[in-house]
Amino acid sequence: TYSGQVSIKNTSSNEILISASGELDKSKNAKLLDVNSSATEITVSEPENAVDNLEVYIQIPSTFAQELVIESNSGDVSVEGLSLNLLSIGTSSGTLVLDSIKADTLSLNTVSGDTRLRNSTITTLSAKSVSGEIEIDNKSSAVTRLKSISGDIQLQVPESESFRFD
Repeated sequence: TYSGQVSIKNTSSNEILISASGELDKSKNAKLLDVNSSATEITVSEPENAVDNLEVYIQIPSTFAQELVIESNSGDVSVEGLSLNLLSIGTSSGTLVLDSIKADTLSLNTVSGDTRLRNSTITTLSAKSVSGEIEIDNKSSAVTRLKSISGDIQLQVPESESFRFD
């Protein structure tokens, strides 16, 4: 869980690289980020009420093709150039921008914020927004489920793809 900007890209490195910038209130915490890891999971969180203008940069090896789950309370999330089995992003407030993603399953959920997905190849896509626009312009999506309570949905389908509405 996190409040601030987060940017995730692929890297040719064999390690996950995490860096951050922001204004730290050292009377509340000594670090910009709390990073915990186990054999199967890395959790990146911000110290409660200790950082202003937090920006987190995460680089994931291009060989990593497992599952990535991102949860953000407030702040924009951008993801670029990843190839994954599962990518799930949820945010309460903030814009989601995804570009050049390849995923078997992609799940995007926002309460208040826009969602933009471009140049991607997704087998199963689900995007939901309570208040915000959903804009999809993919290379390919086999199964696509889009839902918005209050906001526009724009779906561009390549001419080479067939589609049907249920």
